[in-house]
Amino acid sequence: LTRSEIYSWAAIRLSVPTERAQTTRRLLAAERKVSHYFLAISLVNFCLGTALAIMLMVEGANDAVLWGVTAFLLNFVPYLGPATIVIGLLFAGIAQYDGAMSVVPALSFLGLATVEGQFITPSVVGRQLSLNPLLVFISLIFGIWLWGPLGGVVAIPLLVWVLVLNDALSEPDAA
Repeated sequence: LTRSEIYSWAAIRLSVPTERAQTTRRLLAAERKVSHYFLAISLVNFCLGTALAIMLMVEGANDAVLWGVTAFLLNFVPYLGPATIVIGLLFAGIAQYDGAMSVVPALSFLGLATVEGQFITPSVVGRQLSLNPLLVFISLIFGIWLWGPLGGVVAIPLLVWVLVLNDALSEPDAA
């Protein structure tokens, strides 16, 4: 209910009177891009969590569904989330299995996360947005440095907002 009021308030303060409608359209376009980004990332993370739960069930690991849900949630935090899951699965594997089998759960997730991070996420997000990989990396490093793990979560959406507001990232369905 307040979105239009917030955008109108921002347009009044960010632009001259003749450009206020265009500024409001840019804000709405940025919101749409960020929504598409979060939807795509949520879908990828859900698939990763589901694949991990199935893989751990096949391996006979305890609490496979809980690990899948945890992987889904922590994968929103770049780098630190997957690292936490690998370490947790390593400890869980050592507690449950003997010998070489104790590292299989962690290696299973590491394999899934590698495929997801190198192939699946770039292709899914690449369809939604066309961002310069260097800008993505710099924004992630800056966000994590400035605000910690939460900064890694908000770095890409903030980058998308800035690029859309600068018209560097065009809206594909705009005529």
